[in-house]
Amino acid sequence: MKAGGEKAKTLQEMEAFIFYFDVLGTRDEYLSDASVLTRLRDFQRSVRQSKFPVGCDWSTLITLYDNVWARINTAETIADVIALELAIDVMKCAKDNGFHEYFGACTKGVHTFDIIDKTLVGGSDPCDIRIQHIDSLSEPHMRGVFLEEWQRKLHKAGSDPVTTPCIWISEEVADYATLMGYKRWQGFDFSVLRSTLDFNEYPIDGRPWPFPEHSRFTAIGIDA
Repeated sequence: MKAGGEKAKTLQEMEAFIFYFDVLGTRDEYLSDASVLTRLRDFQRSVRQSKFPVGCDWSTLITLYDNVWARINTAETIADVIALELAIDVMKCAKDNGFHEYFGACTKGVHTFDIIDKTLVGGSDPCDIRIQHIDSLSEPHMRGVFLEEWQRKLHKAGSDPVTTPCIWISEEVADYATLMGYKRWQGFDFSVLRSTLDFNEYPIDGRPWPFPEHSRFTAIGIDA
């Protein structure tokens, strides 16, 4: 009982916006042009040097392989605007580095993690990181990953609702009217590609969308 109680004390919960971005086709491109790795490094560097603030506890921005992951604590001032600005900046960074095929999603939900798992082990040089744990296991993370798989399967079935590279914004983050307001009145440089889509209406092989209460997304993009 004591051990279980101590374990419970180390668990932390936070409400967060989760941002996920995946550059597509880099493996195939590498086979014909190894310099794609240089462009990926430049892309990742430009993302890390973006305007993303990390002032609040547990807000993080991570670049890994050809992905970008961000967790934005909803306690941040105007956290929803930060999430939207990051999404726009990452699309622009991708375009500037020659990546025009990508997938992105921004969701919102409760992220649970154990502070015991916070790990960073380095060598003699402070930049030589040997072991690191990045906690990215939660329901809002899974929604973003599932959405990428769902859109890919819809595309193969010939029923892809949006063929233009885009980032899907969950209605819990910002609904269609809010996104249109940001574009019209705040001068944000992005396009709303279509009205809100309910993925409950897009089953795959008879299988329903696995998050029926979190199924509405609006696609945004930038000029290619």
